[in-house]
Amino acid sequence: MNALFMLSYMLATLLFGQVAMAQEQVSFQLQLDPILLVAGSESRDLEPRNIDALLKIKWEFAQAKKGYTHFGGSYELIDMPTDYHRFALEGGYTFNQLFDYLSWGFYADLGLSNYGAATDFTYGFGLDFNFRVHEHLNLVLSQQTTRDTMLQTFIGKFLIGVQVELAKL
Repeated sequence: MNALFMLSYMLATLLFGQVAMAQEQVSFQLQLDPILLVAGSESRDLEPRNIDALLKIKWEFAQAKKGYTHFGGSYELIDMPTDYHRFALEGGYTFNQLFDYLSWGFYADLGLSNYGAATDFTYGFGLDFNFRVHEHLNLVLSQQTTRDTMLQTFIGKFLIGVQVELAKL
């Protein structure tokens, strides 16, 4: 539990520090794993109708020639017999000058997971595709791969969701 408190403290410190320095915008993402919801997962021994929800807050920095860097935090909840929680800090780069309504980016993250009474170090990486639906709303398709040292395996998943711009800074 000490590790979870420390990660929460670090996340709050970094996030509040970044708000003051952000140059472009802050956005919020909510994504779900549709495959787990509809078909379940044999590799994780989960029945259909389990929810895997990923919430992200992203700070997007000044526009560069081809895109921008971003930094943020995420929280993931998998509704299982014993709930799985994952808190992570991420950083990455998004290309947004190649197409009008499509941007894509990659990221890496470090975090902590909590499964029952066990807390563990995790790391991961992913790829996001953002399709602009409205000026402040994007449809997001993601591929995420994470590794928990407790599980000793990589877990890959596809997520779908929305990204909403919270504030221009």
